[in-house]
Amino acid sequence: MQQFPPVITWGNTFFVPVTVLEQEIVRIVATQNDTKITQIGGAIRIGVPGAQNSLNLQAGQFVELDINLANKGCYIQSDKPVGVCSYMINSILTPSGFFPTPSQTWVPGNKQMVSKALIAPFIPQYYQMIKHYALIVTPTATKNNTKVSIGDALPTDLSGGTWHDNYTAGMSFYSVPLTDNTSSYIFSNSNGMIILGYGTGYGTVGGYATVTSYYYLAYSAMRDLNAAFYANNVHFQDLKDTTFCVGNVSFRAELDNMSVAMDTIKWFVNGEIEILPFDQLQWSKTFAVGAYEISMWVRFANDTIISKTGNLIIESCGNNAAFYVNNVHYQDLQNTTICTKDVVNFRAEIEGINSNSGSLKWYIDGEEEVSARDSLEWSKSLTTGEYEIKMEVLFESGEPATLVETLKVEVFWIKMKNVRY
Repeated sequence: MQQFPPVITWGNTFFVPVTVLEQEIVRIVATQNDTKITQIGGAIRIGVPGAQNSLNLQAGQFVELDINLANKGCYIQSDKPVGVCSYMINSILTPSGFFPTPSQTWVPGNKQMVSKALIAPFIPQYYQMIKHYALIVTPTATKNNTKVSIGDALPTDLSGGTWHDNYTAGMSFYSVPLTDNTSSYIFSNSNGMIILGYGTGYGTVGGYATVTSYYYLAYSAMRDLNAAFYANNVHFQDLKDTTFCVGNVSFRAELDNMSVAMDTIKWFVNGEIEILPFDQLQWSKTFAVGAYEISMWVRFANDTIISKTGNLIIESCGNNAAFYVNNVHYQDLQNTTICTKDVVNFRAEIEGINSNSGSLKWYIDGEEEVSARDSLEWSKSLTTGEYEIKMEVLFESGEPATLVETLKVEVFWIKMKNVRY
């Protein structure tokens, strides 16, 4: 109970994945009266004691949904903050004579993503009938940027499972089997991810044969969402861990759809009020090298007052960018022919890139490679010929850059002599 997330961290947009058991129940709890919920991919449960068979809830009321793997998870939105949890109903896979033991996990909002996570798998030495998983949830557009490093190994693509894409939510999920009981797993995706941990299998409880399970929130952020501000789309609680380059910084307030009285939004830099953005939800300012304390003060229509503060760090960082094709620097491509029998590998090295989606784009002969957007590494099969490769970058300072070079490709085949015996 001490670990229950405070209401200020409850969100408005959620994506609930599904485990390998293929079917779960989702519970949605309202924090405020007249909360309106919309969902795609779930069916309202009927006859659940205490549940409201409606998606219009009052404070403290809840509704439950059936979700399944066939619908690729469940996408939930609400006009006021809600809490969401999911629990495995492993009775659907319980053989005759066994008793099910369900389990439950808290599901964070989509704004609670992290970029890196370390998990030491829960694998008891003398109880190996449970299969253990890490359930990765991440944006579909950048799902292939998700990597895992086991122990001291280099990061690799996920393996042992399958990506399930929910295009309505723009989210995907993947259950990674955790089989190494002597090493930790490090997951990473610079575009953000949420990780749930779970296990399911057979065991005994009180002498009875059971299908047992566990389910928990392994990794997410714990950000204030009821009233928050962002600097270049970085949450104010994450500013201390983020370095910004000299230049223009854009600020944005998100106030949880609460009514704000007139003349009640104030912004401060190092304790001094900023006059121009007074009562503004969005504003920008150019900063020199240094450390700054940024504060947002808000008085709502019900006279509730909230103040949020973050520490902004500005450094002089170069806007440098380059790309490589099969480890050949783009400026050397004009004198190079790439020989391949499989795919051509592209890699970008960039300093000071903007965190906004779409800040890195790739083009081949003028056509954008949409699947490679915001990807530092990607691959493509190309036939013999010449191609114009273009990489567009938007830096934190707001300055754009375009790198263009011609790529020559020669596809070779290994010829084998036909021998008759």
